[in-house]
Amino acid sequence: MRLAAATSPADSPVLLVIGAVDRWRKYNRQMSDGGLHFTSFGNLDRGLLGQIEPDIIVSPLVGPGFDALEIARRLQECGFTGCYRAIADKLPHADLVRREVRAAAPDVEFDLVDAADLSERG
Repeated sequence: MRLAAATSPADSPVLLVIGAVDRWRKYNRQMSDGGLHFTSFGNLDRGLLGQIEPDIIVSPLVGPGFDALEIARRLQECGFTGCYRAIADKLPHADLVRREVRAAAPDVEFDLVDAADLSERG
């Protein structure tokens, strides 16, 4: 399931944030109401992905009751082949994390985002 990307510059990407709503808001991210969705890890399933059709999925690397590896596996099981990014503080061996997650969910386009980069863009 590759979900449709925004089709014109006027279209905002659809973003699905998993967990950590308060942490996400601390980065002062502003998007239109129609383009930003929040869910818990427990509610992440094929039906939700089909309903929202996110262009990008983001989560903290580790959240309450889940981690990026579990999310990536769930996305793989749901047939998602889009973009998934996990936000983390600077990691000493980020390449190891990337390899482990990509190995567990090879069809998901996974990468890490440094939380400091989000704060700087605020």
